[in-house]
Amino acid sequence: MRLYLEVARLAFRGQLAYRAATLAGLFTNGVFGLVLSAVWVGLYRGGERGTVAGFTVAEALTYVWVAQSLIMVVAMWGTWDIALAIQSGDVVADLMKPFDFFGYWLSRDLGRAGCMVLTRFLPTLGIGALAFDLALPGAVGGLGRWAAFAASVGLAVVVSFGIR
Repeated sequence: MRLYLEVARLAFRGQLAYRAATLAGLFTNGVFGLVLSAVWVGLYRGGERGTVAGFTVAEALTYVWVAQSLIMVVAMWGTWDIALAIQSGDVVADLMKPFDFFGYWLSRDLGRAGCMVLTRFLPTLGIGALAFDLALPGAVGGLGRWAAFAASVGLAVVVSFGIR
């Protein structure tokens, strides 16, 4: 187990090496979040009702900003390191090592995702919360909702890894 924790820690640290890319991505997510938010606000302001399909403007904007925040955490169309290792033949050396191949690569991806939570998810969601009135869980029932959200994001990262 220690091996996989160390692999995750090193993957986390490896992501911190690309500060300029992280800042550029954060800027991009912020700009796209603002553009998408403007579209949703325009949709809600154009109608006479306060809801569209049962959602308030705050709930729609929360969706926009949570989605923008999760892009790099889940990395659905992200890295293809395993496919590249197979293509180059480096996978043979990985398969000969005395550890679980799937566990090794999953640990790397979990470390990457953990770094993205701190460097992309929280700042992007912070930008959205500062710019708009989002419908984030409050004090009543909020802790349970945040725990369920964290568990679902963790599972989404694992599913995304499995697909990639």
